[in-house]
Amino acid sequence: TMFMHSTRFVRFLDSLKKIGAIQRIQTDFCFNGGPKFDKDNIRMNSSLEGGCPYDLTWYNARFGLVVMNWQLPERIEATRLKSGATEESPEKVSTAFTSNAFYPDGMVHNEFSSFGANYTDDAKVIGETGTIRFDDKVLPHFGNRIGFDIERNAPGVDGRHIERRVDRVNV
Repeated sequence: TMFMHSTRFVRFLDSLKKIGAIQRIQTDFCFNGGPKFDKDNIRMNSSLEGGCPYDLTWYNARFGLVVMNWQLPERIEATRLKSGATEESPEKVSTAFTSNAFYPDGMVHNEFSSFGANYTDDAKVIGETGTIRFDDKVLPHFGNRIGFDIERNAPGVDGRHIERRVDRVNV
């Protein structure tokens, strides 16, 4: 969870006040482990606390907890979408997982993690007046400008389209 200690994350937390009260958090962290992943990767062994909830999901959960200033949700609903295991594993582990953390006033943090999906590492925080988007919240893209986007969308003057305004915050 070293992503929390970066300059970018500090700037992100400071920018939350620009989007108003948080309405929803959405996070995804996935990679495709390939055909041998089930056979020999330690993440697939239940005796080693394997599976998405103990690996990729933790990054999503921590992101949400920090955004919510460590406030715990009122309830969590979690679903194992797929499972697998190494031959040595006593039980199957979650290889695709989703959860919803419900907070007071209707705020929800939805997360998805998978060992069998295209590499995805994004986050979106939707507020009353804006949205902050990361497309690389944990592992910054190589050669990319490090930062995040703040979007403020509004109905167009003619009422038939949405005017999209995006401010890039580079670190």
